[in-house]
Amino acid sequence: MATIPRICVPLSQKTAFGRYGALAAYRAGVHELLEEYLSELDLLGDNRAAVEAVAGWTVVRSVRQEIQDLSEILGVDQGSLKLINLYYDLANLVFRSPKLPSASDVPTLLLETFKKARPFACTAFAFVGPDGKPWHARNLDWWSRDERRLASGSLLIDYKTDTGAEFTVLGWPGLSGALTGVRKGAFTVSLNTVCSNEPFTPGASLPILIREVLEECATYQDAVRRLTETRLLSDGLLLVTGTEPGEMVVIERSPSRYAHRYSDSSGLLVVTNSYKRIATGETSAPRELAQSADHREAGVCNGCAPVVRPKTLEECMEVLRRPDVRMGITMQRVAMRASDGAVLAESVEHS
Repeated sequence: MATIPRICVPLSQKTAFGRYGALAAYRAGVHELLEEYLSELDLLGDNRAAVEAVAGWTVVRSVRQEIQDLSEILGVDQGSLKLINLYYDLANLVFRSPKLPSASDVPTLLLETFKKARPFACTAFAFVGPDGKPWHARNLDWWSRDERRLASGSLLIDYKTDTGAEFTVLGWPGLSGALTGVRKGAFTVSLNTVCSNEPFTPGASLPILIREVLEECATYQDAVRRLTETRLLSDGLLLVTGTEPGEMVVIERSPSRYAHRYSDSSGLLVVTNSYKRIATGETSAPRELAQSADHREAGVCNGCAPVVRPKTLEECMEVLRRPDVRMGITMQRVAMRASDGAVLAESVEHS
């Protein structure tokens, strides 16, 4: 296990370097991460055009300026940064779609490319801690090559907005979206993979929506509403916790549908990679996505039984380290608390 570096991004600064200059030290890491994506998707050499297809297919409005700024600071073209930020959505689209949309809907080259993507999973849980506040912990499970760059390249980014709000994202340099985050004094959120049987329809990028919610929503209620109501490009299971005992929910999302799920009778709320409230038909999702979901959920329940429920964030991490919870593709783990913005995180550089 390794401590994850932490930097500050002051969004109120007027210049790009003032906002994102701390990321300049991670230029090499971004290029290594990009190589990981390009190699996995066989996008090296003559297939580079598929990266441009990603850039031309979608306009990431909420983070357009940020991607432009990061492109200059990190020395990476904007198309590649969009590829990194849309990877989750496009891989999910291909996993869930037995029949690819027509070329008039999505570039054929892009979809053929993302058929090479490998699945990801994740495990998360929440409960009311000894301080009377919700606590939230999660393993991020994602395929990576032997170098495990998704682990070693992990970064905690503390954002400060011009309104004084503070939120932290656990991710990687070059990622403008978010898969895991906490807004101090308001809420936490994490994303787990799941696949519905819905066809392609235009919608918001889920990781980018999470980033927008962390930046723009001041309360747990606002965050839940926006994550529930926004039409999406991809599926996902969102665990959201607030600052009061009753503020814990799993938002089950498909592009057009949603359902809310709450804690069990013991006060524990667990999410892996299965819908519990939304009924779906068969999908083309790889078996690796959910084959261990029930086993991991049982592992969390055993580690968080009332008599042994964690009393510290470090004990939450111990639950995530259990052999019946962690996976060989676990890259990051984190325990966090919205009430005071506390974050305890580590990268998992050896499976």
